[in-house]
Amino acid sequence: MGISFWTIQFLNGLSLSALLFMISIGFSLVCGLMKLVNLSHTALYIAGAYMSFTIINRTGSFLLAIIVVAAVTGLIGFLLEKFLLYRFHGKPLNLVLMTTGIMMVFEDIILAVFDGLPVRLRPPGMFNYPVDFLGVRYPSYRLLVIGLGIVFAITLWIILEKTKIGAKIRAGADNEEIAKSLGINIKKIFLITFSCATLLAGVGGVIGLPKAAMQSGVAMELQMLALVVCMVGGLGSVKGVVFGSLFVGIVDTFGRALFPSISYFTLFMPMAIILVLRPQGLFGRALE
Repeated sequence: MGISFWTIQFLNGLSLSALLFMISIGFSLVCGLMKLVNLSHTALYIAGAYMSFTIINRTGSFLLAIIVVAAVTGLIGFLLEKFLLYRFHGKPLNLVLMTTGIMMVFEDIILAVFDGLPVRLRPPGMFNYPVDFLGVRYPSYRLLVIGLGIVFAITLWIILEKTKIGAKIRAGADNEEIAKSLGINIKKIFLITFSCATLLAGVGGVIGLPKAAMQSGVAMELQMLALVVCMVGGLGSVKGVVFGSLFVGIVDTFGRALFPSISYFTLFMPMAIILVLRPQGLFGRALE
């Protein structure tokens, strides 16, 4: 195995990490800040991928697909939270059952509309060709995914840590009753947070489709990876999701390349060790 092998696998790990960040960040924020376990989150990622496949095949516009999918998945999140999930806040078991059911409904709708066929898109325009990078020929679209992951992470960190709405979200997560007493409309803040989380999942589906084929029935597998990312990094933390995504993306990539027969062991054993040493995750707050 030459240096090119290690370079390519490392870049593959980074591109997978960027995609996992886009999948996991909404789930982590909703679960960590709103205490709402949304197991239907990755179903919206798959829905975004299938919607973008239809839009791009008919219009040829990748940008239009992102805009439409963002609007639709954001609206779906808004409706789910406003008319259904808000009834179960503070009832984790009910939320797990409800969101699992929602995930199954979404998967059945996708199966009925698209016949369960796997779909994949070519990267758009100039990103459809490999480029020379770090001494290897590497797909330019995967480098774009890495760049977009970095942009998403920095943008979300700035919103949560440096803006007024971010302060309100964190205040509601720390102590909902005190936040309400200060005049913060927690219901509205959480509604916006949940809608943005589902929007990010849908946009992630659009961005991820040219990188990897998508098919119905994989929502639970993706949700499992998102859970690993969030448990390793810590819920409700952008920094935690960044490091959790890097951990899962790089370990899983090298595990599948070097030890394909025990790739799950190479991923879940280090995760188990981390959680034994830090049950709250690398950057999560200690449980009270």
